Formats: sequence, structure tokens, C-alpha cells
Amino acid sequence: MSRVARVGGPGVAGMSGAAAEPQLKAGALNLSEATVTGLSNMAPAMSLFFSVNVIAGTIGAAIPFVFILAMLGIRYSYGKPCNGGR
Repeated sequence: MSRVARVGGPGVAGMSGAAAEPQLKAGALNLSEATVTGLSNMAPAMSLFFSVNVIAGTIGAAIPFVFILAMLGIRYSYGKPCNGGR
């Protein structure tokens, strides 16, 4: 049973042949599923929030440099294959 409903479809006014964006049906997620989804979206921000004190205690005043270095590493890793392929 699919939990995704298509909006629009063939013959819908205003649709110029483009596929409609899939949307979640109302009531498709129960409380535990919605909670896990919310926590997984917040996890990256919370890991940064809780790790800043550890990083600052370890490297002190160089913390801005470390975050800039990490940001550049993330920026330049987009679009590159993860498996070592070309």
C-alpha cells in the first residue's frame, strides 16, 4: 500500500506535461513515525550544537578556522563520487 498520493494527473488544468510533486497523504504517519522523522531532521544540527564545547575546549581560539576548513571540505566534496570512480 502506497503512502504517497500524486497531485494532479493527466488532463488537469495548468499542468504542462510536467510530473506533479508527490505529497504525503493526511494521516499516513503515526506518532512514532512522525517523531523519528523529526528527530532525523534535527540530528545534524544537534550534533553540532553539542560538539562545539568539546571542540572549543580542545583547540581553543582556532575554532573559527576549523569550522571554515570543515565547510570548505563539505563544499568541495559535492558532486564527487564516493566510491572512488570517475
